[in-house]
Amino acid sequence: MRQVKRWILQIGICFTLLLSLGVYSMSNVHAVNEGITITDNTTGLSEAKYQVTFVVDSTKLGENVENIQLQGGFQFIKSSEAPWYQENGASNDGIRWYSAYEYEQGMYPTGGCGNTERTEFNYNGNYILYDMVKDENLYSVTLPLPATEYFYGYFVTYSDGSAVVVQDPVNPSKKNEINNHDATWSYFYVGNSSDALAGQSYIYPRNDNMGSYQYDTYIAYDGTENCLGIYLPNGYSLGNNYKTIYLAHGNGGNETEWCQLGSAGNIVDNLIAEGELADSIIVTLNNSHFSGTGFDIKSNVILAQDVVNNVIPFIEKNYKVSTDPKDRAYAGLSAGGVAASTVMEIAPDSFGYFGIISAAVQIDDEVFTDELISKLQTKKIYLSAGTVDFGLINSFFKASILDFMLPKLDAENIDYTFEIQNGGHDWNTWRGAFTTFAKDILWNQENIEYCITDGANKNIKQGEELKIKTDIPSSLFKMLIIDDQEIDRSKYTVSGDLITIILPKELISTLTIGEHILVIIANEGQAATMFNITADTNVLDIVENDQITKQSSHTAVLAPKTDDPSLFEVYCLFILLSGGAIVVIKKKYFN
Repeated sequence: MRQVKRWILQIGICFTLLLSLGVYSMSNVHAVNEGITITDNTTGLSEAKYQVTFVVDSTKLGENVENIQLQGGFQFIKSSEAPWYQENGASNDGIRWYSAYEYEQGMYPTGGCGNTERTEFNYNGNYILYDMVKDENLYSVTLPLPATEYFYGYFVTYSDGSAVVVQDPVNPSKKNEINNHDATWSYFYVGNSSDALAGQSYIYPRNDNMGSYQYDTYIAYDGTENCLGIYLPNGYSLGNNYKTIYLAHGNGGNETEWCQLGSAGNIVDNLIAEGELADSIIVTLNNSHFSGTGFDIKSNVILAQDVVNNVIPFIEKNYKVSTDPKDRAYAGLSAGGVAASTVMEIAPDSFGYFGIISAAVQIDDEVFTDELISKLQTKKIYLSAGTVDFGLINSFFKASILDFMLPKLDAENIDYTFEIQNGGHDWNTWRGAFTTFAKDILWNQENIEYCITDGANKNIKQGEELKIKTDIPSSLFKMLIIDDQEIDRSKYTVSGDLITIILPKELISTLTIGEHILVIIANEGQAATMFNITADTNVLDIVENDQITKQSSHTAVLAPKTDDPSLFEVYCLFILLSGGAIVVIKKKYFN
């Protein structure tokens, strides 16, 4: 017996050691997963809710790698200091930039540092470089980060002294296979809409009702082939006459950026799903295809002519969009803001809405004729820039918004909406601005009265299901309401390209006998009907008039299909609990 106990003890010790080794091994494997890993912040550093671990394999970045450092949108400013930029006439003096390890509530990220005065940091341009720990061929670093979207890349130094910034080899931005354009940076999302930084709550990908993104080509004004990015909303094939948002990138950008680093497709997905925006497609432009554009209106004329004479006709021929100018919007960031304001001044009849973000075309008084002013007074114009954005104020290009474009619009009594975002000349500003433009400036969803095509005003028994067909596109469905109460989505089914709703008998059995009001809520309207529930006569028989003595006009007269008095008593109790009354019934039911 003692020997058996010794064996059992030895086996137990061995098992424990193996288990601990297995856990250690698994934890090591988890720690060296390439790419990014997002968890709750356990670093003890900063007030950020999350932490992100970056791991990269140097063998995937070429031969003779000497060192790898991380850079991206990981520099922060205090919201209390950001207004100093405007107060100081576009000077960053006195404003301090912080690393991710120093993050505090009330800070927000910028695309780069406005100054590089902190000597304890290493920089590549205006980006803080984060040192990574080397373990054989793997380099890693963990940053505590608040919730938003971030871009990043690896600053790789080679043994010959050369250096280059590369995307994460296991998380590259998505590529346009037609021309091999991508968004230049890798990117990822931290957190969710409930804890996102201000202005960023609509940027996150959805799990349902998602649109799609594709690329297409058209013949540009100079006869060459150029690319467009096309976002189509969920359920696109079922609709017609979609609104169209044309988006222009900044200097050196391309057609892939707005829906990746700018999350424009996600923003529109979420706004449509929440009823904040009419169904719209997005067309992202590739203005880098054309050379020689600057900040004056003459050098940007080709961009206006191309979108009006080439892009719009192509889109209207090949996609199901409205041809009404009031159903088109043009917005752009930085150099795209210059393009947007140029289009606004040269081709105001082609669009109903203009979004000018982080820069505007240089003012030319000769362009602002009485005719143009009259037309712009009928348009919806939105302008925005970041708190520490050189497109906000005192730009040496004379293209900033606050001190050049706004005074001109004011002088000509042209209405506009202006907003300052938390950010610099970067995607934090541009995502926030596009969200406001789409949500608060562009088209509201219409209140359409949809139809019940089958199942309206129906009488059903308590033991039956109810099927209702509508002309509502499935992509627009939001909720089902019965008698002013929203019904849990798990208690009924929705199917079909045009919504068919089935209320199963289990749900019907929970409703009282009598009339009910049913409303199907869609993103752009609703459909409503009444239905009536009657008693299930497969279980209960209505007693003939000559079998009863009527007690009240509200009496429910029911009799069980049995001579069993105990069963009859159960039915009597059911009727009483249902608000009915029991009447005198022939003695044959009480054998």
